[in-house]
Amino acid sequence: GGGGGGGGGGALERDAPKASALAAARLKAELSEYQRLLDQKGIKDERVRRAAAVGQALPWYWCAWGLAQRAVLCSLLFAVATPGLVAWMPVWVYVKRRERMLMAKGPRWNDSVAETKMMVCALIVMAFVLGCLGYALLHRSAVPLAFIAYLYATMRLYEEAVADARSCYSLYKLLFLRPSTMAAMVQKRKAAKAALDAASFSLPDGVASEVKTTHDEALPKTSWRRAFDFYFPWWLSRLLVLFMRRRKKDWNEVLRLEDHNTMDYVE
Repeated sequence: GGGGGGGGGGALERDAPKASALAAARLKAELSEYQRLLDQKGIKDERVRRAAAVGQALPWYWCAWGLAQRAVLCSLLFAVATPGLVAWMPVWVYVKRRERMLMAKGPRWNDSVAETKMMVCALIVMAFVLGCLGYALLHRSAVPLAFIAYLYATMRLYEEAVADARSCYSLYKLLFLRPSTMAAMVQKRKAAKAALDAASFSLPDGVASEVKTTHDEALPKTSWRRAFDFYFPWWLSRLLVLFMRRRKKDWNEVLRLEDHNTMDYVE
C-alpha cells in the first residue's frame, strides 16, 4: 500500500508540469481571444464585468449624456492647449529623433528608450526653467513665470483632453453595441475567467489573490473625484478635477488615443 501511494505521488509530480502547461496554454488562448474581441469592439473589460454582474454595462441615456459631456470638454481642452502643444513640439520632435537613433542600433530593453526620453526631457526642462527664472530676475518681468505655468497647464489639459477623447470613443462604441454582442462578450469573459481559475495554482501569490477579487471589491473606492461628480454639476466637477493630478498616469491612458497592449516601441 505504501509503495502504491509513493508511486501515485510520483505520477502526480510527473503530471504536474504537464497539467500546468496545458492550463497555461488554455489560459493564453482564452485571454487572447477575449482581448481580441475587446479590441475589435472598443470596449473595456470593466464594462463587460458590470454587464455580467448586473445585466447591463450602462443605460443608453448615461452613455449619450456622457458622450456629449466629454465631446464638449475634449474640444475645449484641446483648443486651450493647442498653443502650448505647438511650443512643446520641438522637444517632442527631438525626443522622437533620439528614440529612432537608439532603436536603429538594434533590439534592446524597452526601459533604455524610456530612460533616454526622461533624461533628455528633464535636461531640457531644467535648462528652460532656469533660463526663464534668470530672465525674469534680470528684467523683473513675470511673463517668463507665467509662460512656465502655462506650459505645465498645457500638459495637464492635454492629459484630460486625451482621457476625455478615449472616454468619448468608448461610450460611443458602447452606445451602439448590440445586446447580443455584449452577451457574447460576457460568455467569452466567463470562459477566460474559468481558464484563469484553472491556472491559478501556477500563478504568483499576488496574481492569484487578484484573480479572486469579486465584482464589489473591484469597484472604485470613494475618492474626491467621485464626490465632485456627486455633489457638483458636471462642468464644475471637471474644472475642479483639472487642479488635481489624475490617478491613472500610465502612458497608455493619458498620452495615447488608442490602446497598445505591449510596450514594444517597434510595433
